[in-house]
Amino acid sequence: MDDKAIIFGFNLLLWFYLAYRFSVALAKRKITNGASLHVWGVIFGCYLIAALTADPIKLALDGQFGGLPLSTLVRSLLMLATIHLYFLGMRQIYPYSPWTQRLFQWGNPVFALTCVALFLWYAAARQITVVDLNLQIKGVRDVAILLWLRLILLPSALHLWRTEQVRPMKLHRVTDLAFYGVVLVQCSAEIALAVSTYHLLALTPVLAAIERGSTYLCLLLFLVMLLPLRLFLPLFYPVRLRLYLRLQRLERAVSQASTGRPPLGRLPLRLTHPDEVELAIYQKVIAILDRYPSMKNSRLQTQITEVVASQPPFPELAQKLGAIQL
Repeated sequence: MDDKAIIFGFNLLLWFYLAYRFSVALAKRKITNGASLHVWGVIFGCYLIAALTADPIKLALDGQFGGLPLSTLVRSLLMLATIHLYFLGMRQIYPYSPWTQRLFQWGNPVFALTCVALFLWYAAARQITVVDLNLQIKGVRDVAILLWLRLILLPSALHLWRTEQVRPMKLHRVTDLAFYGVVLVQCSAEIALAVSTYHLLALTPVLAAIERGSTYLCLLLFLVMLLPLRLFLPLFYPVRLRLYLRLQRLERAVSQASTGRPPLGRLPLRLTHPDEVELAIYQKVIAILDRYPSMKNSRLQTQITEVVASQPPFPELAQKLGAIQL
């Protein structure tokens, strides 16, 4: 399997996962306001950027315009536009300095227009090769991204990591930082690769390998960043989460055999927070105790009755209920 197949495979996986997450968000009515649309705009921008790393897509797009490197231009503009969307949302949370905000709001459009101007100049004059134009557009884009990494992306990501209290979410913040670190390596490698093409040909294979490897890592880390937090729970609260899941299974069995009314409502909980894991365990225990007396005579009811009759303190009660074999 060559590197083109690997990148194309990564893109297929990303797009299938995007379709799944977006359909779930629509089904749960989570896309209902400007903030959620803003976040999904950033996510879609990242997905389109990732798609344009696949050579078949780039060749198909460029082929429609007579071999002009339109894919490079579009990908560069998407990168700058996605960073701009990120900035517009993040400035509500992170206090960028007025100088940084002014520089970004003026500088980012200038970088984007420079890429467009280079492309239009080439299309009209054809005084350089397509390879040269590709390198020039990428160079302008990569210089911009390195600058915005330093001023916009990394400071806010570090701030979110330092202030985050929930351990699974803190891991996600570390993933964000790792992603930005890999982007920094990729942009630096692309700039060095452009320079080596003209002056240091001996370094070109090494720099090309670094650039391609960092592309793989970017795609992989982007996928990890999109994974739901619940997948990371076993890494942080394995014992308590296992107890919660066993109680959930017991509650389901009790409710199926019970003739009593189901609970009227429950508090919505985020199992990514340790305090809410404890509250979820408490809710399961209460639900079991409320409904088990109305069960039809069964071995399960007898087991629960024996546990309750011993009148253990709540932590022990939860453990004993969780230990019941179904």
